Amino acid sequence: MKSRPALIIVPLVILAVALATGSVLMLRLFSLAVLVLLLSYLWVRLGVRGISSQVKKSAERCQVGDRFGEEITVFSSSRIPKLLIKAEENTNLPGYHNVAIFNLSPKGSYCWQTEYYCQRRGHYRLGSLMVTVADPFGFFSRQRDLRQSQNIIVYVREYASGDTLNRIHWRSTSHTGKLMVKEFDADRSNAASKNVWVVLDMYQAVQAGAGDDSTEEYGVTIAASLLKKYVDSGRRVGLIASGGQPYLFPLETGSQHLSDMLEALALIKATGEVPVEQLISREIGRFTINSVVIVITPAANEQLVASLRQVRSRGAPVIIVSLDSASFGGRATGSLVSGSFQVYVIRHGEELNRALDSRRLIPQVR
Repeated sequence: MKSRPALIIVPLVILAVALATGSVLMLRLFSLAVLVLLLSYLWVRLGVRGISSQVKKSAERCQVGDRFGEEITVFSSSRIPKLLIKAEENTNLPGYHNVAIFNLSPKGSYCWQTEYYCQRRGHYRLGSLMVTVADPFGFFSRQRDLRQSQNIIVYVREYASGDTLNRIHWRSTSHTGKLMVKEFDADRSNAASKNVWVVLDMYQAVQAGAGDDSTEEYGVTIAASLLKKYVDSGRRVGLIASGGQPYLFPLETGSQHLSDMLEALALIKATGEVPVEQLISREIGRFTINSVVIVITPAANEQLVASLRQVRSRGAPVIIVSLDSASFGGRATGSLVSGSFQVYVIRHGEELNRALDSRRLIPQVR
């Protein structure tokens, strides 16, 4: 309950003047002020009672670029009419502000519909209404949280040829059926029938850029693209990453496995404390001669090269997707050194299919 200190001070001043002067007019004015304050107080006290809500959303999931709808109904179980109700949805959807002001008749309801243009991928909260009732004079106000919280996941729109990576809003799952990474193929590693491991570097210290224009976002984009590609081709695919928590999805096939992996990518953040070379060394027993290992990383150092050589010594071909930190505004890193690693250098703003088709083999530094 919000009120103003002056609401107490002013009537007391009027009463003091009435008693000091014996003015009947001032005494009547005091009585009127008390009556108005009392009615205003009861207005807001009763106004938030007996109110409930129901929120219906058009879908559990949508893609960036889609329009998502809600139907919100507020009910009153009271026999007293309720006026000047303000309902505001408590949500973290970017750019979404859902507010309605209405009256409720006895045992009545009020319904409205909203539409939201999905701007950014992610996992969002919606449906919880904060109802505010104020008296006509603005003396008092009272709030009540109608907790009907729900969640929605916004997936990426389909990748189209010619798109640059910074236009793709990823963190997505299985609704990305036409994502294009057709030029990037593990078949070039003579591994047409092998398993595919995708290792995503989410070590915080090596990331560069911010928001959609970051190595984090590009890495998630590419990882999700490759997972989609190889699961659709019928291969057994696994994912290894370490953000705020470790993520390990063993080699499996099928759409449910893909959904599980991409759901993890919807939540992962580049807050990891484990360098990718340590992650690879820790899981090296999983990489066999029947596996292709694809490492997506902005890191470039001798420790990483050494760990990848250990992987290769086990008979597993290694493909490196190197995110060029300098093009994201970060510090220039060293070169990934290899005599025969298949290396793709991804720079900020490049087309995904073109960048992954431009293989660059880094010569060995002695």
